[in-house]
Amino acid sequence: MYTQQAKPKEHQSQSCADAVAQKMSVREKGIELVDNRGKSIVQNKLKEHPNKTTLVNPVTQLMFKGFKASIFGNEVPEGVEEYKVLGGGYGVGYKKSNQTVYLYGSNGIIAHVNIQTHGEDSNISLHTGTDSGTEGGQGHMTAMFPVALKVVARYFGDYPGIDMAPALGAATKGLISQLARLRQQVEPPTPRKRFGDSRMFMASRFISLSDELRERRKRKEESGKKQRPEAQEWDAETMMETAHELNALREMEAANPLGIDIVGLNGKFNERLVGKNSPYLNGGAFAWHESSTKQGQGMLQLKIPMEAVKLFAKSV
Repeated sequence: MYTQQAKPKEHQSQSCADAVAQKMSVREKGIELVDNRGKSIVQNKLKEHPNKTTLVNPVTQLMFKGFKASIFGNEVPEGVEEYKVLGGGYGVGYKKSNQTVYLYGSNGIIAHVNIQTHGEDSNISLHTGTDSGTEGGQGHMTAMFPVALKVVARYFGDYPGIDMAPALGAATKGLISQLARLRQQVEPPTPRKRFGDSRMFMASRFISLSDELRERRKRKEESGKKQRPEAQEWDAETMMETAHELNALREMEAANPLGIDIVGLNGKFNERLVGKNSPYLNGGAFAWHESSTKQGQGMLQLKIPMEAVKLFAKSV
């Protein structure tokens, strides 16, 4: 889950997470991890164009240290071996030395995803945190999670799968939002089950409902009719969007399972929301949402098999 580390920096706020998410949505159509090797060619180009921060479209991966320095700030992040550029001064890099994916801004590290192993026969764990003294945001997860999937598929593909327990609020929302849309893009190799097409149609409808609720909420926030919730606050209206996305995931897994398992938790609730034998509309995500609203908190525990991780990694 998101944890804060005491490294305060000026001008860091929740707006950073929004900026990252905006850059992702505008610029990213696909993700490719690039080895950080060779810089002489780029250094020559930088001498020819000293005032340019990038000489290629950000969708094209910047493949050399010279470019990376201009994107990540004046200093190349030490030990970063693979990375991608988001544009607008943001980038995501992976350090093999400590098995961590980092989100970088112009002032340094903003947030991270640490990959922890627990033995060859156990799932690996993904733990997220912030490094700028601010709370984790949805934009942080939006930026880091696709890269983390790529890294896990490439370097940890022999493990059974991954476990995650994101913090409540924005981290949970960002993760489920991305996972639902990634799952929508991935068709498992096995045939759909009976009524599979109908279940997939229902999944699309749930995602559309979530989008409609999000747009409605955004308009209220922009007009001042609703105050924007804190990053780790349980906000019933915001998390209803997540409940619809969880229902979409449930329908897709019922149509043609990848083995994704999601359990909803709070002080008085413990129930599978996505996966084998998960309940339908009389329980599940809506029951989790109702109970968590009463409790003022709600969390999720996720398990994703490695074969599903590899399919997701190919789709981003």
